[in-house]
Amino acid sequence: MNPLIKISLVGGWLPTTVWVLGLASLIFLILRLRRGWALRVLISAVLSAVLVFGIHWLLVYAFSLLGEPMPNSVIAWAGLGIFAVLIGGWAMKGSKTLRRALTPIAVVCALLLCGLQINAYFGQYVNLGTLLGASDVNLPTLPSQYAKGMQSSAAPAGQPAVTRWRAPAGLPSRGKLFQAQIPGTSSGFHARAAIVYLPPAYEAAHRPLLPVLVLVAGQPGGPQRWVDAGDLAPIMNAFAKDHDGLAPVTVVVDATGSTSANTMCMDSKIAQAGTYLSKDVPAWIKANLNVQPDNSRWAFGGFSFGGTCAIQMGTMYPRTYPNIIDLSGQLEPEISANKSTTINASFGSDTAGFEAVLPMTLLQEKTYPHSAAYFSVGVNDSHYGPDMAVMAAAAKASGMHVKDVQVPGKAHSWSSARIGLRGGLDFLAKRLGLVP
Repeated sequence: MNPLIKISLVGGWLPTTVWVLGLASLIFLILRLRRGWALRVLISAVLSAVLVFGIHWLLVYAFSLLGEPMPNSVIAWAGLGIFAVLIGGWAMKGSKTLRRALTPIAVVCALLLCGLQINAYFGQYVNLGTLLGASDVNLPTLPSQYAKGMQSSAAPAGQPAVTRWRAPAGLPSRGKLFQAQIPGTSSGFHARAAIVYLPPAYEAAHRPLLPVLVLVAGQPGGPQRWVDAGDLAPIMNAFAKDHDGLAPVTVVVDATGSTSANTMCMDSKIAQAGTYLSKDVPAWIKANLNVQPDNSRWAFGGFSFGGTCAIQMGTMYPRTYPNIIDLSGQLEPEISANKSTTINASFGSDTAGFEAVLPMTLLQEKTYPHSAAYFSVGVNDSHYGPDMAVMAAAAKASGMHVKDVQVPGKAHSWSSARIGLRGGLDFLAKRLGLVP
């Protein structure tokens, strides 16, 4: 395994080095302007602002390449990158050979700083491996010895897994990660490989019937994001350590089909993603894993796009997924900031059909007294925070048992999602049958 792919992008020596080089480069570029530098800096600043806001508007509203507006801090760092390029152009004029050679290097260093800060906001890439698509996690295929069929505990289906459970001697302290292909038998949906976490208790000779947690990552992304950026294994292992080896069997599924696709987690003209998640995935889990067949012990969770997906599953299919962990989700699924574009792409001209399956519509029309939902969002998440408050209030009004949490010091990032997942597990532990 190449040790370079483990170099962190969110802490350690590399971000510090990039900060130093980036700031020094910006100072170098400005000093290279010499006479008339103030006017050139002003012109570059104004032009970069015009360009970044113009490009942002085109990407979000004209071409619908971004599903929603970017946070102000992300726009600011992108603008600083454009500013560095413009200043670099000024600095190249009249420079001697050495300084002319150093100028593009300085521009690259400044751009690296801006890119690093944008990534820090989202927490999308945690190391060089995740950035380059070379994961440092090589997951084996789910082996046959973990498949359904081995003897379960004496606790009957529907009873908490903790019933009569005592961790046997020699039980591992950590769970295991595998990959598995879940076919779209009913939906026809072509998903990438899912990731399966089996907790320590699953290693017992007499396995308890463990609850299930289905997870979805953000978009763009895929199941691997919950391993790389979401720290899935450490979080679940820590939970298992505190609960005598018990934790949910966690299946991270692909709800989009590719990194850039957007199915909106529903059945539409785009794909039958709703059927895949509500029928194909549960059917595969029950057929292939020793888990609790009673869906009252099942949960569905996710971050960002996945959080929106979670509340969609909880409102559309409450008997399948009565427990929800919505981490920084949206008020409603979308492909574009322009709602008509979203509706046309997914439902054609059927606006009523689209509105009828939205979580807010269902929460207002139905009651969910047997459901529970955990909502978590970064306190600095100005875009998704207000949506989350509205959604949590609607869920509570529909009869759901709700907990609504704001994560201090966090924005719309994977660091917020990691904290939220821990809180969601604690909130749902009794309902999932993991505590008495």
